[in-house]
Amino acid sequence: MTDDSPANETKQPDSTDSTPLDHVIDDLEPKLAWGEWAVEEMKKGRSPDDLSAELIASGWDEDDAAELVEAARRQTRHLRGVITRDDVARENASRYHKAMAVSAFSAFRFVSVFWLAAIAARQVLNSLAFVLGSRRPRPASSLGFPVEPAPRTETEGQPDTAKSSDEPHEDEGSTG
Repeated sequence: MTDDSPANETKQPDSTDSTPLDHVIDDLEPKLAWGEWAVEEMKKGRSPDDLSAELIASGWDEDDAAELVEAARRQTRHLRGVITRDDVARENASRYHKAMAVSAFSAFRFVSVFWLAAIAARQVLNSLAFVLGSRRPRPASSLGFPVEPAPRTETEGQPDTAKSSDEPHEDEGSTG
């Protein structure tokens, strides 16, 4: 054991109380102290197997020792040049969001969407106005089609033979 390791602390208090909470072992402070020690030792270049063996020799069970060494190994990944998927994904997401936030193209897309929506709304309103008849239909002659005169009916152009109501009709007999 090295001199800079934390002091070996007892894991169970010596109490004879009968409450269940008195038998709870508070090993958070020793775990934090030994975890910092494991990180420092890994920074110095010691292997995880050596650290695990030393922790077991100091009184930690194998599961707790493996947990402390794994936590130290994860905390020193960047010092050993290890790149994880999470690191790559985090960096790519950061680059993507920065590019989209600063990009002039994103501002152009924002403006163009509203511009296109305004044009579409105008087209819809023009179509509705045409359908509802607010525009007069153009005469066929203005479209370049020949216009034939409408055929005449029999009564067209003949003088009106009906008599006015002031004159007496023949069947209305004159009594006289």
